Amino acid sequence: MTEDSNVAQDPYSKPARARKSRVLAVQAIYQSELNDSDIGEIFEHYKQDHLTGAKGRQLDKKLFESVLRFLKMYPEVVENSLKECLQPKWTFERLEMVLRAILKVASAEAHLKCTPVPVLINEYVQVTNGFFDRDEDKLVNGVLDCLTKKIA
Repeated sequence: MTEDSNVAQDPYSKPARARKSRVLAVQAIYQSELNDSDIGEIFEHYKQDHLTGAKGRQLDKKLFESVLRFLKMYPEVVENSLKECLQPKWTFERLEMVLRAILKVASAEAHLKCTPVPVLINEYVQVTNGFFDRDEDKLVNGVLDCLTKKIA
C-alpha cells in the first residue's frame, strides 16, 4: 500500500492530517492574496473555523500554524528563495495565484526543515495535482528540488 493510498484511507493518520493541513494552508494563503488580507487575520479566521472540533482532529495543527507563522514573519525570505529557483522567463508574479500559494506554503515548510525533502516534494506535487490537471506539478517539483538544495 502506498503512502497516498494510506492518506486516502484513514483521515486521522499522520500523513492524512499533514496533507489536509497543507491544503488548508494553501487555501489560506490564496485567500490572503485574493483579498489582500494580512496573514495574521486569515490565520485567526481559519483557527476559529477549521482548527477546532471534528475538523481540527483531521489536521496537523502544529504544521498549519508553523507554516502560516513563518509566512507572516518572513515573506521576503520565502518569495526571494522561490524567485531564485524560477526560470528567467517566469517571474513569481506571472505565476497563477493558486500556484504561487502552493509554492509559498511549500517554501515555508522547507525552510522550517520539519519534513524530509523527498516527502515534502511529493506532498506538494500531490497537493498541486489536487488543484491542476496540466503540467504544474512538474514546475512545483523542479522549483522545490532547487529550493531544498539551496536551503539544505
